[in-house]
Amino acid sequence: MMGHGRAVFSDRVDAREVGAQLADRAVRAVTRAMALRERSGSESFLDVAYADALADPLKQIRRIYDFLGFTLAPATEAAMQHWIATNPQHRRGVHRYRLEDFGLDRSDLERRFEPYRSRFGVPVE
Repeated sequence: MMGHGRAVFSDRVDAREVGAQLADRAVRAVTRAMALRERSGSESFLDVAYADALADPLKQIRRIYDFLGFTLAPATEAAMQHWIATNPQHRRGVHRYRLEDFGLDRSDLERRFEPYRSRFGVPVE
């Protein structure tokens, strides 16, 4: 997606450059977020695992509303349920990407994201 966005403004997009920049940015983001969380205290954060959000999105939305002290109105929940039912995952097709296409190495990424995965129990895919 980032490569397509760059193509709007450039005649040349290097997928390997995009991959390296986005990997660096993601590592920096999770590292900084983990440091902020450590300084701020865990009671300020609610974890929502991607797999849990896929498996039961409304359950996770209810958890978020409860955490924030908000009331999820029945009409809002019904609208969300309708959207979920009419927009299933992969409705518009499945995108397949390979790390190699972006000059990325699986073992290197696993090493770089290891602190995040360990801290939050994120499995290696």
